[in-house]
Amino acid sequence: MSRFPAIGELKERVTIQSRTVNPDGGGGASETWPDVADVWAKIEPVSVREVFYSHQIAVDATHKITIRYRADVKMDWRIRRIRDEAKFKIVGLVDVENAHRYLELQVSEETTLDA
Repeated sequence: MSRFPAIGELKERVTIQSRTVNPDGGGGASETWPDVADVWAKIEPVSVREVFYSHQIAVDATHKITIRYRADVKMDWRIRRIRDEAKFKIVGLVDVENAHRYLELQVSEETTLDA
């Protein structure tokens, strides 16, 4: 059984963003997220599991995002869903059936804690 998505399942518009770290000259750095490409995707919730690790809460992969295959996507990049600006950190990459047709991204939704 093929794991390829059916026609029309890639119906969510997302932006692939690369991570760029810019030294500030004083020993620190700032992080920016330039857009790489807007693509069609299928976004599926997978699970939510919080882990207490080193006095912090870490979250495992929460969604699976499928896009058409791209060789340039990297693990330290992220996906931004256009309709609501949700951001997803890439935690795993799978070339579906090693066919270079679809790329399955295991992602963790980034959350902002406002006090």
